[in-house]
Amino acid sequence: WRFAFYGSSNAMITDSTIGEAFSTGSSVIRLTRSSVNYASSQSSATLWAYDSSINLLSAGSSSTSWLLNTTYNTLNIQHAARVYVGWYLDVHVVDAIDQDVPSANLTITYSNTTTADSKLTDDNGWVRFALMEKMINATAQYPVGNYTVEATYLTHSNATTANMTANKQIELAFEDFVIPEFAHFLILPLFMIS
Repeated sequence: WRFAFYGSSNAMITDSTIGEAFSTGSSVIRLTRSSVNYASSQSSATLWAYDSSINLLSAGSSSTSWLLNTTYNTLNIQHAARVYVGWYLDVHVVDAIDQDVPSANLTITYSNTTTADSKLTDDNGWVRFALMEKMINATAQYPVGNYTVEATYLTHSNATTANMTANKQIELAFEDFVIPEFAHFLILPLFMIS
């Protein structure tokens, strides 16, 4: 199958295997968990690809393509087109005895100390970020470099660096801290009940 989108089209292709996805004008295509032999983004079109694979990606004019956890074999980039490549970073925060730390604050910063993202860990101590590896245009590749990953909980903190060239999982441990038996958000309701 070949799908072509013109003008200001907006399309979502999910869980599919297709031969071609072509967009031009100000069209937007979103590919999710799909395999595409040939994807083309022209004019000022935008291609979003999540958890997919593309054999050949052609980007031209002033189009923008975002590839998150998406592999490609060949890129053909012309004019002022840009392709952004990103991956998932899964962070697990634990205490000194390897217990999960829920509601720990995770902050991701670029090498220039600008904040890229910030989130809280879930009940199991995990959090997921989508971070860019590089931007590619017709003349060169521009890698982001190392991110600083910092976890804080109350007065405790720990940090490491991550260079996002693929999906990664890291664990940050608070070596001087053991999570209380009751999480802090349960203490006030228990006090009020008693």
